[in-house]
Amino acid sequence: MRRLERDLPGWYAGLWGQALPYLEAGTQDRVAELLSLPDEIRGYEELKLTSAGRARARAEEILRELRGGQVRAAS
Repeated sequence: MRRLERDLPGWYAGLWGQALPYLEAGTQDRVAELLSLPDEIRGYEELKLTSAGRARARAEEILRELRGGQVRAAS
């Protein structure tokens, strides 16, 4: 648990570095969603581990979309 808590700030900083190159008018909503994922990491012990796993998995999914140019602008 402590290792996770120590790793999260670096993970979040890394998200910024990975997301900013893709920030443009058509991707702003997806980048905002990506950078808000840490807000979902809550709870104690097992709950925090579960929510961190979900947030990291979702982050990878969004980054794959951004890298592949599969993000569509919101209408």
